[in-house]
Amino acid sequence: MSQLSCVVFLADTLEPGRGDTPELEHLRQLTQKNLYQVVWLTSYYTIKHLLGLHRLIHPRIILTRNLFMEKAKKQLDE
Repeated sequence: MSQLSCVVFLADTLEPGRGDTPELEHLRQLTQKNLYQVVWLTSYYTIKHLLGLHRLIHPRIILTRNLFMEKAKKQLDE
């Protein structure tokens, strides 16, 4: 996923109308530092939310979480 694709993926989640939860504020601030980490954490929070609601989870969100967790960790190690 390109950086532009990451921004599009995150745009709906991070827009101001979504509220001011501590998680959202953390993600908004982190966007300036590590885009891959924000995609990873957004996917993680989405999965956590869906599990709490006992909803089905599409396998692609799990793949996205795993891919960007690896990318973010590599970027942090550099």
